[in-house]
Amino acid sequence: MFDTYKPSGRFSLSFVAWLLLGSILVSALAYIYQMGLTWIPWIYASFLLTFGFGQAIGEIGRRVVQWGKVRSVPLAVLIFAVLLVVGLASKFGFQYLTAFNSLKAHFPEQTLADYTFIEHLKQRVDTGWLLGRGKGGAPLTGGVVYLVWLIELGCLTYFGASHTTGAAKQPFSEKLGMWANHREVDLVLPITGKEMVDKINAAESVQDLLELPLPTSDTSDQVAVYTVNSIAGEDKEDAYLSVDLQTHSTNAQGEPEVDTERLVILAVLTKAQRELLRQNADDINTAFAAFRASQQVEARSAQVRDGEDEEDE
Repeated sequence: MFDTYKPSGRFSLSFVAWLLLGSILVSALAYIYQMGLTWIPWIYASFLLTFGFGQAIGEIGRRVVQWGKVRSVPLAVLIFAVLLVVGLASKFGFQYLTAFNSLKAHFPEQTLADYTFIEHLKQRVDTGWLLGRGKGGAPLTGGVVYLVWLIELGCLTYFGASHTTGAAKQPFSEKLGMWANHREVDLVLPITGKEMVDKINAAESVQDLLELPLPTSDTSDQVAVYTVNSIAGEDKEDAYLSVDLQTHSTNAQGEPEVDTERLVILAVLTKAQRELLRQNADDINTAFAAFRASQQVEARSAQVRDGEDEEDE
């Protein structure tokens, strides 16, 4: 079987500094997040705020991994976990301070020692929220509050974790110490038969992948997209080939849809193999262009013949 990219597990110690900076930024965003939850009472708005906060944590985690050159998925998971804990701790911490300041406005002698964080949590569990408007709303208290917090944790993890861990799986050149994040589509190949997909799936070497299956037409609802990850301006370095099978269709509303299936994931390409892929792609594209030109010539010839037939009549 051909070689594919696998994260080396290495990292730069600079990720610690980036993680510290990211934690500060997450804490600042947590303040905005908890303010939004406090001042916007609608449940849908709360979900959107949670979604946005989760995406923000994931994006910050992705940057920490990228700038810290982390090629270790377990370490990326740890980075996300740290950012998540910082975010939630900051959110609850800011809510606690807000509640204490409100209490102190009525009872100036109150201190943080008198109103502990645990008491604040118990108060929130007992108070909960009202589902609905006004005093007639149904109270959500007790175990429901814990359930809401658990859902919040799940949403933040679901929306944010993939960004951080996905970044650690991206191809990286160990020789140059750089991410191979330059993506280029070398070929879009029409798929006109199941045997073409079978040939790609049956490839046991990169050479097999580069011997492109030949379509019987230049158009199709299915295409194989050959995408190469590389380092811009570094053609001598290894590159990584992915092949996606895209199926184009139209839904009931008349809107276009694309279903994507990954056939090949980051197969290692040498410089010579990349050049061969480009040459094969050029040959197929040239053949397509010649085929289209011949079709146009035939169409024009048919129009001329039809015109001559009408004159004869």
